[in-house]
Amino acid sequence: MMYTLLLGTILLNQLAPQEPLVWPPPPETPRIQMIGILARTTDLGESWLRRLVRVLTGQKEPWMFFQPYGICVDDSGNIYVADQGLRSVVILNLEKKTRRVLHTSGRGYNLQWPQDVAVWEKGNLLFVAEPEQRAVLGFDRTTLKLKLRYAFEEWIRPVSLAIDPERDILYVSDSKGHAIYLVDLEREGLIDKWGERGSEPGQFNFPTHITVDREGRLYVVDMGNFRIQVFDPSGELLSFFGEPGDRPGAFARPRGIAVDSEGHIYVCDAMFAGFQIYDIYGRLYLFVGGVGTDFGQFSMPGDIAIDQQDRIYVTDPFNHRIQIFQYLKEPED
Repeated sequence: MMYTLLLGTILLNQLAPQEPLVWPPPPETPRIQMIGILARTTDLGESWLRRLVRVLTGQKEPWMFFQPYGICVDDSGNIYVADQGLRSVVILNLEKKTRRVLHTSGRGYNLQWPQDVAVWEKGNLLFVAEPEQRAVLGFDRTTLKLKLRYAFEEWIRPVSLAIDPERDILYVSDSKGHAIYLVDLEREGLIDKWGERGSEPGQFNFPTHITVDREGRLYVVDMGNFRIQVFDPSGELLSFFGEPGDRPGAFARPRGIAVDSEGHIYVCDAMFAGFQIYDIYGRLYLFVGGVGTDFGQFSMPGDIAIDQQDRIYVTDPFNHRIQIFQYLKEPED
C-alpha cells in the first residue's frame, strides 16, 4: 500500500511504515526514525492517468534501481545513486518528484562499474568513480555531459570519493593502492598522497569508503584493518577506532561512512546488515538494521549519505532500494 509521507517540507508518495519505527525502541528516547523506502519509479508519484493505464494493462510498478551502491546528496536535495547493476547514475529529487539518469554511455564516456559519486557544487560537477577504468569521470550536473576525466598513473583502483568544498579538494580512495589521493579541483591536478600499506596508525590496508565532515576532517574506512581513521585537512591523523569481530561496536565488513550535524559517525556493515553509529570517541552509540526485506532491514547495505537536515540515505543493493531515515536530535533545554 502507498502512504502519503511528510518528509520535512517534502510531500511525496512512497512506501512507509504504517506505525512509527524508531531506534532505540520505546521506552527509550528514539534517536533514529524510519521515513520510507525508494524502490520503484512510482514511489516518486504517479498521475492518475498513468496509474489507470498501468492497472488496465496489467503492468507492474517498474523498479527504480537494480543494484544501487554509491550515494551522495547535494545542497539542493538531489540524490545521486551509482547503480552498478544498471551501469548508470540515477538522480532523484524528492521535492520536485523527478528522476534523471546518467546513462551507461554517451559522448566520450562509457560507464563500466560506477562505484561512487560526489558533487562539487562550486564547479557544478558530478564525479563518478570508475575503478575498472582506473579513473574518475566529471559530468556537468545540468546537462550530464562529460566535462573531464582524471586518470593518473599512480591510481590502481579508485573506489570512493569525497569533496572538501572549502578547499576545493577531491579525495580519492585507492583500495588496491592502499592510499588516499588529493586532487586540486581548481588546477585539475594531483597534489598529494596520504598513506601506504600497513597496520600502523596512518597506514591503510584496502581503504574503501571516505567522507568529509563540516569541519573538513576526512574519515576513512580502513577495511582490511577493521577500523576508521580520521585526518585533519593537512593529513595529520587525529584519531582511529575499531577492531574485527561479530559483536556490536566491532567491524566485520565495513562499507559506507557518513557524519551527521552533531558529529556522530555512521558506518554500514554488510555482514551485520545495518549501520552502526559512533560518537566522536569511537564509542558505539546505536545500531540500526537486521537481515531481511522489511522496513529497516537490509541485504548487505552498501553506502550511506546524510543531508543538511540529517536525513539518512542508505543503499540496500540486493533489495534493489534506498532506505531513508531521520536522525532525531537531542531536545534543546
